[in-house]
Amino acid sequence: MLNRKIPPYVSGLSMIEFEQKTPQYFELLMLSDHLLCLRRFTKAEEALQQAIALLPDQAVGYAKLGAYHLKYDDISTAKGFLDTAYQLDPTAIENLTNLCMYYDFFGPLDKIKQICEEILSLDPLNVIALAALGVYYSEKDQLTKALEFLQKATTLEPSNASIWFNLSLIHHKQGNAQEERKCLTNASNNDPFNGDYLCNLGLCYKALGDYDESLECLWLANKALVYDPSIAYEIAVVYALKKDKEFTMETLRLAMSRDFPLLEKISKEEAFSFLKSDRDFQLLLANLSS
Repeated sequence: MLNRKIPPYVSGLSMIEFEQKTPQYFELLMLSDHLLCLRRFTKAEEALQQAIALLPDQAVGYAKLGAYHLKYDDISTAKGFLDTAYQLDPTAIENLTNLCMYYDFFGPLDKIKQICEEILSLDPLNVIALAALGVYYSEKDQLTKALEFLQKATTLEPSNASIWFNLSLIHHKQGNAQEERKCLTNASNNDPFNGDYLCNLGLCYKALGDYDESLECLWLANKALVYDPSIAYEIAVVYALKKDKEFTMETLRLAMSRDFPLLEKISKEEAFSFLKSDRDFQLLLANLSS
């Protein structure tokens, strides 16, 4: 939502000129939001550029333009605008959170910690900063701290699937499959067509020995990520654990058709040992090695 607070006085303009330009500045910002909703991206960018030209010492236009370029993967341009917004108003939460999201994706990692701590000093319940700091500590293998920040973030925003997913990764590192399953279930419930969440949930159920639930999740993941050959292989492993030759062979052939490097994987997977003397399985291995 647009903050309509009157911006600070700009040096180089008389107070009268500044007060005259402020309403038009806000109108251009609102116009850009409207144009973005209509997916008229070029026009939205033009409106933001006009706002910046009108009051070049104001951070909001740069922040919005930086966030726009960040969303549409124009990374170097985004960084320039985000830095300018931060320099003009280093205590504005929007400027800090935009930089937080940038560093979360593109690094460097230590910048995330600095920016997040600045945000939390101003807004202790900022979910973006709490979640990013949780991921930071997870990357540093400080898992107790990572859990603390991510659990707080899920309490504040329980419908945020990505936070639940990141929390599940920590429980996976700790070998806590039941807690991992709970987190992945929450992630998947809030983003039911996300293939990565479904795949990890399927693998978690496999680790827990619940092969039917595992297959249900993995087949859904296979549907969402139809070109990912590794999922077909993981489905084959679960069928092998169930000692189901027919479906094991069928899904191995599916993985093979997607150019998955099966031979090395199969040789290391104990689940396929029940097929060692099977003629069809041996033929498949021969085809893979030829």
